[in-house]
Amino acid sequence: ITVVFLLISACNFTLHFAAFASRGVHPKYYWKDPEFRAFIFIQVLLFLVCFLLLLKHHSYTSPYDAFDQALFQTVSISTTAGFTTTGFADWPLFLPVLLLFSSFIGGCAGSTGGGMKVIRILLLTLQGARELKRLVHPR
Repeated sequence: ITVVFLLISACNFTLHFAAFASRGVHPKYYWKDPEFRAFIFIQVLLFLVCFLLLLKHHSYTSPYDAFDQALFQTVSISTTAGFTTTGFADWPLFLPVLLLFSSFIGGCAGSTGGGMKVIRILLLTLQGARELKRLVHPR
């Protein structure tokens, strides 16, 4: 339940208003927003990497525990909430470093999440791709 509310708080509150303002919940407002789609993509990618590495290194006795810890730690750290339920001593060294770097991104613009904001990372990526394309094809 905490993960759901952490994800809600890391999304743009203008999207929440648009989705709930017209009598009912309209999820189409969320999926039309490129920042929200990028945010969900980043969260799912981080979770999958953490979950698969925890399974590979047998950090937990059951896959359910690995799933639970990977999901909670990924969302909590990447949205800069700061909650934790486990120590990272038994985790592979790569995962805490990955989660630390994910906290630099943070949540969406207009949310309670910290970090650089997903929209800035998205714009940086799009501008970088455009500049590389212009370098390869100057005319």
